[in-house]
Amino acid sequence: MLTSVVAFIQYFKRVRARTMSFVEAIPAERMDWAPRAGEYTCGDLVRHLASVEAMDVEAALGSGWHYPGHERLLG
Repeated sequence: MLTSVVAFIQYFKRVRARTMSFVEAIPAERMDWAPRAGEYTCGDLVRHLASVEAMDVEAALGSGWHYPGHERLLG
């Protein structure tokens, strides 16, 4: 159970590290792969994760929540 800010930060760092290990394991040639037509590609999911993380930083800084999206033009 997360009972403090410190415990949450430690938990978040562990989850983020596992997630980044998964992202780094995706071969570059598979970034455009999707399980079916119209589904998110691996690249879409990676961009989504990055957008959500950026949105969380904005919220923590008091800038409000703005989801920039996961469009290909973002990265």
